[in-house]
Amino acid sequence: MTEPSDDKPNSDDDARRMINESLRVSDHSAPVGVPVFTCVIHVLDRAGGVTARVANLPDLNCEAATERDALSQLVTRFKQSIRGMAEEKAEIPWIEPPLAAADEERTRWIPVHL
Repeated sequence: MTEPSDDKPNSDDDARRMINESLRVSDHSAPVGVPVFTCVIHVLDRAGGVTARVANLPDLNCEAATERDALSQLVTRFKQSIRGMAEEKAEIPWIEPPLAAADEERTRWIPVHL
């Protein structure tokens, strides 16, 4: 029986490890320590656009031309708020359970990475 060569994988795991090392790819299963929060947003169609409000953090709402614009604005503000409170080591004033959506509103759950 011959010894395996150093430059050839013995198994799929070895092949994956060699590729990851050559490309400097980290182990995807290892935790990275990036906090993730769920931003719950209710969206309502209005004449000429939408209104949207965050249901699990107070005082975040907006009006925008499109749902995409509203979500973008609110996710940015949500992230800024959470990041600021985390830096100040302040307690996050979560609304638990999140505010209920009105009958006409659509709800979006958006994972936000800090």
